[in-house]
Amino acid sequence: TFAYESVLDSTKNPVPALLHKIEGHVARVNDVILLSKEEGVWTCSDDRSVRLYLKRDNGQFWPSIHKIMPVAPTCLYYSEETSRLLVGLLNGHVYEYHVADDYNSMSDPEARSSQKNPIACLPIKISVLFLGVITELNRWTIHAGPISGLGIALNAELVFSCSKDKSVVWHCSETGIKRGRNLFILMNIARLSKSIFYVSGAFHCDSSCTAMAIDLPFVFIGDHGGNVVVLRLSGDTAQMVSKLSAHTGCFAWIYIVCLCVKLTMEALFSGPVSSLAWNRVKEILYSGSHDNLVIMWDIGGKRGEAYELK
Repeated sequence: TFAYESVLDSTKNPVPALLHKIEGHVARVNDVILLSKEEGVWTCSDDRSVRLYLKRDNGQFWPSIHKIMPVAPTCLYYSEETSRLLVGLLNGHVYEYHVADDYNSMSDPEARSSQKNPIACLPIKISVLFLGVITELNRWTIHAGPISGLGIALNAELVFSCSKDKSVVWHCSETGIKRGRNLFILMNIARLSKSIFYVSGAFHCDSSCTAMAIDLPFVFIGDHGGNVVVLRLSGDTAQMVSKLSAHTGCFAWIYIVCLCVKLTMEALFSGPVSSLAWNRVKEILYSGSHDNLVIMWDIGGKRGEAYELK
């Protein structure tokens, strides 16, 4: 795991400079989250570990929490406001933990009782006395494939997840009741023109969900085909607002209707969407892809710009 900051080179252009290198993983690192209130980093890896590294007095990062999951974790989400950690797994399960204030412990799934989950999307809730603090653990069996995106809408108390099984699901974080399921199903017949349409509560698109960003009532979903799908939530249902053909390997003018604003954008991209980030203040969506491109969708400014990583 590497940490960089932006500095100016001899030509006064910003370039990344290495700050820290965190070692210790013996397998591929699948996700990294930087803390904003502490000098710390959450990581998850194919070695089944979830780790929290904190910077010590000697300037080195050492693991403060090291948890081995039942199967490899593929995605993380951490809310510093509520100290809630979501861990998405390769088998489609999602675990929720409460992290102690001193960042030295979190609730342990092995303390769970042997009760069975009566409904697939209902969580198993356990109260555990850990270092004098009562914590709760939730475990959801939601997807049939690896988790690729997680999020929490604190105001609505909704937990969101998307998966490579081509679905995005949201449910109440308190009761575990599923609020929606929009299936993203592969549609590519004889390489004809690709489209998204709504049929019986399901949205169909080209490929698996690979990334997600949330700002209710909107949810942005990146897929393996290089597209970004914009959904608008209304109650228990979701409506597709637009599809941004971001990293699709074609040169074209892209006309989209997003957030009730008509935008014109030009792009030359190719590769699955690997990450999404939404700037709520400036109304800018960033999409990263395996094609080594980062695209800034200037939705608020009615224009789009693309930046290629060197």
